[in-house]
Amino acid sequence: MISQLEVNKSYKILHLSTRLFQNNKTLTSTKQTTVTLIADITNCVAPTIDSDIVTKEGKITQAGLNLFHTCDNCKSKVDVNNDKSLFVRCNACKLKMAKQSCHKSITGTVCFSSGYEKFKLTIFSSVLFTLATANNIDTNDAETVEEYLLSNSFKVSFSKDNKTVLDIKLSVENA
Repeated sequence: MISQLEVNKSYKILHLSTRLFQNNKTLTSTKQTTVTLIADITNCVAPTIDSDIVTKEGKITQAGLNLFHTCDNCKSKVDVNNDKSLFVRCNACKLKMAKQSCHKSITGTVCFSSGYEKFKLTIFSSVLFTLATANNIDTNDAETVEEYLLSNSFKVSFSKDNKTVLDIKLSVENA
């Protein structure tokens, strides 16, 4: 979709998704992504103070994660069995692909406790894969990731507004 954009123009882009690509967080379009030309935005590179972001230290007391794979072609969910086969067929677009080429996602909900405060937060793949890469966690099994989250203390940054984890790091007490 990048070819639809022109330099020095301002756009409203809706329904993007984040991905972890070569260990870097990236934005990608989805089937629902829309691009609308809008009036020019001035000073758009000026830093803004986002008072919505909160950082707290504490423990994750509950975790419910879902591991799923999506087709690179149509972005539909693909059932990747744990058998020894190397290939899988997408039920939506009917294309056959190597299992390793399917996009892996792991998302869910965590209950985070910091002192007397408790927060129910949504956590997405980009945050979980960054944490997993930094701490050598196997992300091929949601149970393993859940147990890691429940067994450690963390410093969590999240949005108060939409209750989404933006960053998670091991607390100093785990070092």
